Amino acid sequence: MRLSRTVLIVALAVASSVGTVFAGSASAGPVVTTAPGTSGTSGTSGTSGTDVPQGDFDGLARTAAQDGTVRAIVQMDTPPAAAAPVLADQLAGYDHEIETTYTNLPVVAVSLSADAVRHLEDSPDVASIARDEIRHIDDAQSGPVVGSPAAIAAGHNGGGWSVAILDTGVQNNHPFLNGRIVHEECFASGPNTLNVGSTGSCPNGGQTMSGTGAAAPCPVASQCAHGTHVAGIAAGRDPGGAGATGYDGVAPQSTIVAIQVFSVFTGSTCPVTVPPTVSCIGAYDSDILKGLNWVDTHKSAAGVGGWNIAAVNMSLGGATRYPTTAACDAADPSTVAAVRSLRTHGIATVVASGNDGDHTGLPSPACLSPVVSVGSTSNSDTVSSFSDVAPYLSLFAPGQSISSSVPGSTYAVMSGTSMATPVVTGAWAVLRQQFPADTVDQTLARIRSTGRPIPTTVTDPATHVVSNLTVPRVAVGAALDGSAPAIAANGSGATTGYTVVSASGQVFPFGSAPNLGSLPVTPAHPVIGVTGTTTGNGIWMVATDGGIFTLGDAAFYGSTGAMRLNAPVVGLGTTTTGNGYWLVASDGGIFTFGDAAFYGSTGALRLKAPIVGMTATPSGHGYWLVASDGGIFSFGDAAFYGSTGALKLDQPVVGIARTPTGHGYWMVAADGGIFSFGDATFRGSTGGMHLAKPIVGMTATATGAGYRFVATDGGVFTFGDAPFYGSAAGRTASPIAGMTS
Repeated sequence: MRLSRTVLIVALAVASSVGTVFAGSASAGPVVTTAPGTSGTSGTSGTSGTDVPQGDFDGLARTAAQDGTVRAIVQMDTPPAAAAPVLADQLAGYDHEIETTYTNLPVVAVSLSADAVRHLEDSPDVASIARDEIRHIDDAQSGPVVGSPAAIAAGHNGGGWSVAILDTGVQNNHPFLNGRIVHEECFASGPNTLNVGSTGSCPNGGQTMSGTGAAAPCPVASQCAHGTHVAGIAAGRDPGGAGATGYDGVAPQSTIVAIQVFSVFTGSTCPVTVPPTVSCIGAYDSDILKGLNWVDTHKSAAGVGGWNIAAVNMSLGGATRYPTTAACDAADPSTVAAVRSLRTHGIATVVASGNDGDHTGLPSPACLSPVVSVGSTSNSDTVSSFSDVAPYLSLFAPGQSISSSVPGSTYAVMSGTSMATPVVTGAWAVLRQQFPADTVDQTLARIRSTGRPIPTTVTDPATHVVSNLTVPRVAVGAALDGSAPAIAANGSGATTGYTVVSASGQVFPFGSAPNLGSLPVTPAHPVIGVTGTTTGNGIWMVATDGGIFTLGDAAFYGSTGAMRLNAPVVGLGTTTTGNGYWLVASDGGIFTFGDAAFYGSTGALRLKAPIVGMTATPSGHGYWLVASDGGIFSFGDAAFYGSTGALKLDQPVVGIARTPTGHGYWMVAADGGIFSFGDATFRGSTGGMHLAKPIVGMTATATGAGYRFVATDGGVFTFGDAPFYGSAAGRTASPIAGMTS
């Protein structure tokens, strides 16, 4: 038989060493309004008391007439135990086959002839009927961005809780996951024909399997790595030793319940982009419901230390977008009932928002009112171009270029809302560890109220009006202690990484800083200063002759490389927009490019000490210059807060960093001594230490509550809330020129 062509699409991205592919289709549904993060009406039964069953009976009957049968999910107006017997009684004399019943849901998955579909249209015991859809695959670490390393170091690691990964299966002996899988299930019923037994896609060749090995990755290697990757993001743990990853998942002490729900198909069941001779994988809604129902009935079952399932991860999305949760709930009532039951029992269902870049709505199940929907951001806190967004989107999490485990005991980089979703799932286990009595609503409120606010837009599909929206990006540390989220000084830059650059143009990224590569050739004049773009995905370098070198999304706006300068260039600063920069020479001469405006210079003054660096005000309408004796020169709207110009310093000043407010600044000397002015707070220094190499530059954290500086050998020193992510010491013979974050 030819199965239904109506499909839903897994929110999955393909691993690649050079890039990522995103694809899929989208269509808008009816418009209804529901507030973000609402749980919907509780309960697990059907729409009791209705006389007219809800559903697309005409469409189902047409499919059944064409194919001989149609798979459907019927929600009954009966107690769960009576659902299948009552339905069987209703269908007596009509061609049908009961496929699946559910322990605590009044739901039955059934294959129906066209006559059987029409007969149920008048049944007083049927609440609703929906097609048993097939969900197809279509499509730097996130931990530092959301604050996981610090939380893990403090013991907030998800210990005592499990996460359920409902996906394509998980390699249970992967070094990143070894010993973490406490139970496995498979629900993969495979293609089916009325009155003909079908071969399922579970490892035992059947439609169900339980126990060790049951959730082994499905057999289409190019598509079935997804579940192992997702599991690693949520709860992977660095195996240590040779080949160690150097990173953990968000909840590395939580355990994993792996549930494989994908079957193998060929031909017309696969998306149109898949050749008819090539296999694809898909998951029936009825099998996904089996997985959800299993979690609901085994949430606290005895296992290694007890399972205590905190959340179910479903990186699944569909073809039809619903601008509101009410419209979505009406289209998928059985899944709504299953997720509401889980939510009532304290288990969150965390779902990917989808990868079509659609801002009119989300697909099912992300659009259902009881779920926690997750969109994707970059590590620099900008909305991923592929991420679906809706007014009711619950959360954002990093989902771009995420490295995690894949089958074959190896690792790969993937991107997609599928990668963002397990960040939230892992965070859920960490929050339940700290607040075990919290309800789903309370945990979601903790995350939303402390999340990093991410601006985005949504579009009304009826009027095409574009509106602004702010959705929180999960911040684990803030959710644990209730603090305000860290906000980058420029409003968008990464807050949890840094990049060290050498005089020869070598680039060493740490934490969430992107790997942008190094300059392909060594500059004729050494690099003396570096700064990052506002997105965090680009770097400008300046050489002593004023030559500019760009990496990533840093644009070239001009340089002094062809000029004969009176004094060498010693630093640069970028404008607020990122569309221009200033260069400063040691005599204080200022050179402007792009939208950088000239506000004055010390080029005509006779300086007592040479200029060594500069930084711009938050508005971009002014800048400070600092001399090696700590003298400060203010221009534009940059205010003077003090200097060390009148002091006799033991070591020369080598760098300056402003506070996020622009109402203060720090200076750092070559020995790491720190001088604080205005609202800049002293957090510590290396001034009393005997450093092997002198300091050459510094950066402040986005909060203004910490700073870090780097020595000429690449050694990094951190203070306040500036985390340490690594050092470039010993990695290059070229002296270090500076750092950016």
